[in-house]
Amino acid sequence: MNLRRADLAALAAAVLCAVVTCIAPWVPVRAVAAAPLCLVLPGFALTRAIFAGSAPPSAQPSQTMRITLTFALSLTTLIIGSLALDLAPGGLQRTSWAVLLAAVTGLASIASLLRRGEGGAAPMELRLPRPRLGSSIIVVLAAVIAVGAFVASRFPLPARNAIGYTQLWILPASGAQRAVEIGVVCDQLHTTGYRLDVSQGKRTSSVQISLRPGDRHELTVPVLATTSTRGYVTATLYRDGQLHPYRQVRLAADRA
Repeated sequence: MNLRRADLAALAAAVLCAVVTCIAPWVPVRAVAAAPLCLVLPGFALTRAIFAGSAPPSAQPSQTMRITLTFALSLTTLIIGSLALDLAPGGLQRTSWAVLLAAVTGLASIASLLRRGEGGAAPMELRLPRPRLGSSIIVVLAAVIAVGAFVASRFPLPARNAIGYTQLWILPASGAQRAVEIGVVCDQLHTTGYRLDVSQGKRTSSVQISLRPGDRHELTVPVLATTSTRGYVTATLYRDGQLHPYRQVRLAADRA
């Protein structure tokens, strides 16, 4: 096709892939849309913009070199963009990198159009090399394996021998006089019930909680006036059906 139209096609494809990647509810669909956005479109647009000047045909790269540059510049854009987004306030997220890759493709496509519109090289016909049947089969299989690996990585697999754990902590409460903050985070493999005992001297209060994997429970407990400054506030966590403590932490009362 006419290479002037290729710039507009790359821009439209990048916008479409970015939209599908961000809003599609199905992982396989997002993976199919993300593949060209990550591996092809940014590098294709950048290559077009770099070689859009008035250089003679003999100075233009071959089709094989263009294809190599397309993949190399796409991966470079993906790596550098991911590092930049990871340092940004919003962090690296699916929406942010999809928008970034689409923006790079769009800006490069616009630059290519402007350069060609200012007396640049005459439009050329894009002639892709004709690979052999064996090479085509290998490329298709590699693409299927790459997409399949990406999709498979998005689904957690059962781990029969995996062991979950639970976090328990106690800290001085901020903005409160003589109080402690106690927190529990469940990283078990299933919903788990607990009993949390908070002891101050001879007085103990209990709280029953049930947490799903990834849930957390926090509570603020005032330090009793009867608790001496040399005493401790102790939090003891029991799992349902167990008599021995599962986790235990304590904090000196004079630090609350």
